[in-house]
Amino acid sequence: MSGTPIDYVNSTDVQYLSADIQLVSEHGRRHLRSSSYRTLAVPSTRTTLGDGSFAVAGPRVWNSLPATIRQITSYGQFRQRLKTRLFRA
Repeated sequence: MSGTPIDYVNSTDVQYLSADIQLVSEHGRRHLRSSSYRTLAVPSTRTTLGDGSFAVAGPRVWNSLPATIRQITSYGQFRQRLKTRLFRA
């Protein structure tokens, strides 16, 4: 598999997930500095139950990763660096 993890989610294999995930750069009309860090837009919720949904929890976890990991374009490298980070924590 090639491309970034976000590209994978947007692929045809998992289309049902791509509706819940948007890059900040695609979310608004303005160009923000955060768009260059590949951050995801986190929707607001009214309940704590909504905070646990994939549409909210997924982008929060993704945005909590360091920018160096989020900007990796190779899936293999992303997976390796993510595993390293998780096992060091």
